Amino acid sequence: MTDDRRVSGQQEKPFRGLTRAPSRRIARSGSRGWAGIFKAAGATAAAAGLLWTISSALAEKGGPCHSIKQQVSAIKVTLYKSRTLCFSGPFSTAVIGAPEIADVLPITESMLYVQGKKVGATNISVFDQQRHLVSVIDLEVAPDTTSLQNKITASTGGRDINVTSANGEVVLSGEATDAVAAARAVEVAKGLSQDAPVIDAMKVAPSQQVMLKVRILEVDRNAGRDLGINWFGTSHNVSFATGLGAAQTTAANNSGVFPGSGSTESSFGVLLANVVNTHGVSINLLLSALEEKGLVRSLAEPDLVALSGEKATFLAGGEIPIPVVEGTNATNGTLGVGVNYTPNVSIEWKQYGVGLDFTPTVLNNGIINLQLNPSVTEVNTANSLNINGTTVPSLTERKAHTAVELRDGQSFAIAGLLQAQSSDTINQLPWVGNLPILGALFRSTDFQKNQTDLVIIVSPHLVRPVRPGQHLATPFDSSLQANDIDLFLMGDTERQKRYTDYVTSGGGLQGPYGHILGAQ
Repeated sequence: MTDDRRVSGQQEKPFRGLTRAPSRRIARSGSRGWAGIFKAAGATAAAAGLLWTISSALAEKGGPCHSIKQQVSAIKVTLYKSRTLCFSGPFSTAVIGAPEIADVLPITESMLYVQGKKVGATNISVFDQQRHLVSVIDLEVAPDTTSLQNKITASTGGRDINVTSANGEVVLSGEATDAVAAARAVEVAKGLSQDAPVIDAMKVAPSQQVMLKVRILEVDRNAGRDLGINWFGTSHNVSFATGLGAAQTTAANNSGVFPGSGSTESSFGVLLANVVNTHGVSINLLLSALEEKGLVRSLAEPDLVALSGEKATFLAGGEIPIPVVEGTNATNGTLGVGVNYTPNVSIEWKQYGVGLDFTPTVLNNGIINLQLNPSVTEVNTANSLNINGTTVPSLTERKAHTAVELRDGQSFAIAGLLQAQSSDTINQLPWVGNLPILGALFRSTDFQKNQTDLVIIVSPHLVRPVRPGQHLATPFDSSLQANDIDLFLMGDTERQKRYTDYVTSGGGLQGPYGHILGAQ
């Protein structure tokens, strides 16, 4: 008994489930040959019946063998894995449309083995011995979504992300706890399913809004002390002076103020004394002393709100034009003598003021990841540059760019600076200024000290919008615009709100308000 089942792309081989006994064995059996023949045939029939019983039982009980009972059915096979199909009756030939997608191998006359080779879709046509179409199976070879689901769950920590496949593509659906988890799930899917495109159909959990409070504080202290002693003398046609200056020659009686290292233009205390004035000899002493103390405090507190995973930008300032020379209109690269050229000047705009750029990301454990870039830029005219009558100012900038993680309400000093500078300058008359005690009368001393403290503190907060109708505080809540009497008679540009103003305005109530008289 033979079987002529065929599979597309392979040589036709008869089904070897039932075989005939060798003839030479029959010839040697002699008188017992017929008994041997009947015994072998019985064993073969018993084996065939056993295979048929096992396959039927698997098909009926839904075991490892997938039962095919309809003429048209659809199955899904995982890539590089196999499935066994059981039919209700025997078949002769199984033909697959795309052999490169899957391998098909008959096991028995009613059992078919299918193994996925490539992601894709095809069909399998099954025929009986009369070449009649018995069944058509739509076959889809898909990536291993179960293993991928476990990998994504382990890497993201969330169990709400679903992994499915459709038309050879890996589809990520469900809800991710945050944007970081969603991005990580896509990366894992692309890394483990390189042969299949990845479709991101996930939703991120309800967005959270983060308000970032930034405090930029700077304190600049400077101190200086100057003490200068200058000597000026005249004798007939000879004059002399000690100090960084020349003698004043406009005074008729050789008395007055003499410029020096401690002149009255920068000195707070000046003492001028005529020490010697006899026989045409005049010697004057100029003593100047100065002590300076300065303190500059600057504070910037920008606040900005952004959605989790979105970038927000804030700038309170403006832009200044800066001329930039881009080249000349000369015809040659080397300018020689007598060559006239005009520089090509363009304008580049530079921002100044208080700026803040940050991107918050709320993680599933409540930690807020911050990518922030705060800055404070000021226009500094002290270090300006004058080019052909055009004054180009310089910019003093303090900024930081970093990434930190904090919880709601926590604060972090992300940057700090302590800068101290000191200088001592001594001007003296050579040799004489080195004498103990007396040398102090022939030298001037200048001491300067500058110290700068800078710190940047950030504090993130999870916030929600206020309810409809709820009042938000504004800078105008505590003051009112001055009327003509306040401005011209009292000299007040604004006046503070009083409690009576709050009452007469209704106290924030909607609708009629006031007293009800005569109520029963």
